[in-house]
Parts: sequence; C-alpha cells; structure tokens
Amino acid sequence: MQKTSTTAVPRKGGDITTRAAERPPHREERTAALLALLDEHIEERIKELLQKATRTEDDPVLDASGAAALLGVSKETANRMARKGEIPAVKLGPRLGWRFRRSDVEAYLEAKRRRPAALAANDAEGPPTDAAGVLAEMGLPAPRGRR
Repeated sequence: MQKTSTTAVPRKGGDITTRAAERPPHREERTAALLALLDEHIEERIKELLQKATRTEDDPVLDASGAAALLGVSKETANRMARKGEIPAVKLGPRLGWRFRRSDVEAYLEAKRRRPAALAANDAEGPPTDAAGVLAEMGLPAPRGRR
C-alpha cells in the first residue's frame, strides 16, 4: 500500500477560504438586501396570521336570517347559497340551521360587487352567439315558439 501525503494539494480553483475572501463585495450586498426583504416578508406574514387568529373574537357569527338581511335576500336564499357552497357557512344541525361569519358574507358581497356585469350575447363585440342573432344576421326571421 502506498502512503498518502499529509500535505494538502490545492485543488483547481484554490482553497475555499481564499475563494471566500476573494468574493466580490456586491454579493454580500445582495445577500443583505435579500435577508432584509425576507425579514420584512416574515413580519408581514406573522401579522396576517395573528390577525386571522384574533378575527374570531371581533367577527360575529350570524344565523341564516342575519346573513339574509346583510345580503338583502330571503332566509331560504341564504340557506340555499350556503348549501351550494357560494358562501362559507357551517351547518349546526337540522334544527339550528346554518351559521355564517359576518366577514365571509361581506367578502362575498365585495366579490360580487367587483365582478363585471355579464354582457348579453348580442351586446358583445363580434359575431352573435345565440340562434336569434345568427338568424337575424343572415336575414332570416327569428323562430316563433315550439312546433
């Protein structure tokens, strides 16, 4: 067996400590900036999580009639929306019914308000998409009822 030498042979590229000392300073600046951004992001996320954790204390729970009043619909409509999953809700049982968080109902209303109004099929630019519009474009009379 051959003995290996105890003296270290420098590898291609040099010693790791030498390379670290030769590293350009802009790399440290970028690292520091990234760490600062990461710290900022972590702080914001912690604030969000704390706000969510304490939300239940400030967020009243509504029954179906309370949610219906806030939505401006009937109690049956509020129950149907909960059953379909349009609004987050929890069913407590057949007698107690559905319970809604006020913030969830308000978020639903906000989402509905921001959604653009649906355009009628023939009001949109481009060719008509319904049968009556296509027939009218071809110069044919619209169909009259069923035969």
